[in-house]
Amino acid sequence: MSGRARTLFRAVWRWPLLFLAYGLLTVAAGAIVGTLGFLLLGKLFTPDLSFAELARNGLRMGSIYAGVWAPGLAIVLCFMHGKRERDRERRRASS
Repeated sequence: MSGRARTLFRAVWRWPLLFLAYGLLTVAAGAIVGTLGFLLLGKLFTPDLSFAELARNGLRMGSIYAGVWAPGLAIVLCFMHGKRERDRERRRASS
């Protein structure tokens, strides 16, 4: 692959992969927060469930809620990333 083709390939696939990474990180963070939240607070509200059941429920609920927010958050983070890069290039070009 030539240098120009490699540059074009990076430019085209960079943003969808970055979007996917931000989305997956959001869902993973939601799953972790959901699991920890259910483990810490679950015994107060549902004392009959075991810790394994609480962890499973927290993982499921955290993933679902984070999955709702993940696409919107990922697109906003991609735009913020692109703006930072554009500003960096403009500063570099003006100096």
